[in-house]
Amino acid sequence: AETDPLLDYYDGLKAYHRDDEWRRGVIEHYALNIRRMIALSREAGVPVLLIRPTSNLCDCPPFKSEHRQGLSDRERAEWKSLVERAQSHFRDDLPWSIELLEQAIALDDQYAATHYELGKCFETLGMFDRAREELLLARELDICPLRMLTPMEEALAEIARETATPYLDAHDLLERLTPSGILGDSQLADHVHPTIPAHQKITGAIMEEMQRQGWVALGD
Repeated sequence: AETDPLLDYYDGLKAYHRDDEWRRGVIEHYALNIRRMIALSREAGVPVLLIRPTSNLCDCPPFKSEHRQGLSDRERAEWKSLVERAQSHFRDDLPWSIELLEQAIALDDQYAATHYELGKCFETLGMFDRAREELLLARELDICPLRMLTPMEEALAEIARETATPYLDAHDLLERLTPSGILGDSQLADHVHPTIPAHQKITGAIMEEMQRQGWVALGD
């Protein structure tokens, strides 16, 4: 009852815009809260296991894209032409589509959807390392970041090391089960939530870690 999400409103997505200072503040506040939760739990004698959440990189387009500041009308028109030409060849000439999308990104490297489309082109061609690079950029540049950002993932892992808190990488766990090595719909039900079988795999890993920590004793 105390929450009032912008996305619950009609056209709520329009309220989201690029704001680097706000983003930095959110990331800092996230790290502060993680540290505070660990401290409070230890004061209360409650064991803590930190878990990196899952994130759909492969099959979740950015929720909102926005052009870089300072893009001129001429550059925007050229960018639009390049993207539309690339899209027209997705079915018959992916290498040409890739070249056109890379030219568009050279004009505007902040538009998340272009990186996503380029990543999907690389994925289709089996160029998974290149695909991962672009799909990660698409997530990081998403104006409405409903998936965990890389700086937050890095902060979580660093805090686990600094505080000697047990840590489980659920994203990596499921990603290793995907043929392309890029987590997507095969293990996730939407942009972040695992399927039931994937939840079962994560649960098994949590129980094993709890046993290693001496918190539980598992039977045969």
